[in-house]
Amino acid sequence: MTHRDRLGFRFTESADDYGFRLAPRAGFFLWLVFIVNSIGLLAAIWFGIRTPVSVKAPFTGTMEPRQVHKVFPAESGSLTELRVQPGDRVAAGDTLALVAVTEAPANQRVTVRQSPLRSPHAGTVLAVAGAAGERVTPGASIVDLADLEHLVLVGWVPEFYRRRLLVGQEALVKFPIYRGHHFRGAVLRIAPSAQIVQGKSMYEVRLDVTPPEYATGESGAAAMPLQPGMNAAGDVLADRMPALEYLIAVRMLHRY
Repeated sequence: MTHRDRLGFRFTESADDYGFRLAPRAGFFLWLVFIVNSIGLLAAIWFGIRTPVSVKAPFTGTMEPRQVHKVFPAESGSLTELRVQPGDRVAAGDTLALVAVTEAPANQRVTVRQSPLRSPHAGTVLAVAGAAGERVTPGASIVDLADLEHLVLVGWVPEFYRRRLLVGQEALVKFPIYRGHHFRGAVLRIAPSAQIVQGKSMYEVRLDVTPPEYATGESGAAAMPLQPGMNAAGDVLADRMPALEYLIAVRMLHRY
């Protein structure tokens, strides 16, 4: 194409004045490389979001006795003496209280005998009910006992993770009071139905926590006793699921 400049001189403009021109084969090759790379990138993204990832089911909970035993009087009567108070340790067979039982057979003299309330096993007294002189019946417990040497972690897991949980799965447990230390746990029991906790549908999960002497952390192993009422949080190492589904679920859980 021919042009004139301001002084009237003529010059010719070509495509080479603005850079180099690619041969048809070179252009085709670049387009082919672009298409192949795009397909590879899309395939990588597709397989990445479909690849199963390990699911960590978060939970919060507290340490509780594995089982609380309520001790009931065998007969109705009057509570004569209460020999224990919360915090006391008792052995199996120890007398916890005395109950005065009145007997009045027909046409016979009325008698009163002392019926001892004995501990069915060793443990720690958690609570007592009643005071001397009060009426007691077999339907109301007088003493609550528990073995505080063997506790269980009662945690709550969001409903979304329920179908991924199995008894026996491992868990990583952390206690705020023992900052920097990690305890190992295992799922003992999963509740059959959900409950509403703080406005959310949650499943109760009971976990066995590894004894403190096996705990490891930044400061090394130490004797770290666990007591009822201690708060805990952690993750159950649950089943595997597609990465995209897991990411969407986590976003939804954090949003609500």
